[in-house]
Amino acid sequence: MEKAKFNEKIDAMIPDLMEGIRKECDRLYRSGGIDTDKEREGDYVLPKMILKIAIENQVNQYMMPNPSMAHKKELANLRHF
Repeated sequence: MEKAKFNEKIDAMIPDLMEGIRKECDRLYRSGGIDTDKEREGDYVLPKMILKIAIENQVNQYMMPNPSMAHKKELANLRHF
């Protein structure tokens, strides 16, 4: 795939990803799973914790159904970089 086509496809997926992450952050904030009133060191601790979990929860949106062995090998290889 040419770089321009690759970038086009990535750019097409990013808005949906961002919307999903924002919705998941809101859901997690309101979930009661963490004390949002608790004082924490640093202004970004709570947002970083919630964002980390929201991103982890969104990863399934990009799972490949029944990836071939070749795709599994490529995915495993990418994890090394």
